Amino acid sequence: MPGPVTGIPAMLAPVALDEAAVTTDGLTVTLPAIEAIDAVGTGPGNVSGPALAVTVRVANGTAEPISLDGVQVTVAYSEEETAASPVNDPAAAPVQGVLAPGASAQGRYVFSVPVGGRGLVTVIVGHAAGAPLLVFQGPVG
Repeated sequence: MPGPVTGIPAMLAPVALDEAAVTTDGLTVTLPAIEAIDAVGTGPGNVSGPALAVTVRVANGTAEPISLDGVQVTVAYSEEETAASPVNDPAAAPVQGVLAPGASAQGRYVFSVPVGGRGLVTVIVGHAAGAPLLVFQGPVG
């Protein structure tokens, strides 16, 4: 009989979409903007249409440089927490590179979210393998 599943990161308690979330290792993450856009999907499997462009800001409050290459953003919508599909829209610009101590960086992520599903939006941000996930929740007008 297989043992318990391991390696799944914990989720920190949700905060409002307009609040800051702090990682256990000293990063502060905020969502400065969530904009309703008409996404233009480019590439195989991408669908154009109603979407949300989520700006994610990461601030390094540690004394060490932090790699941003592991930052992952996912979005779910509605009470059923339906997974939103990422869109390779020209407005998307993920964070990347190395963030120096005391510095901050922003990235923009685009997800297909129908207008009727925006009463409850969940944004989950992970920044490193195994680190607890930051959860933001609330309505998007």
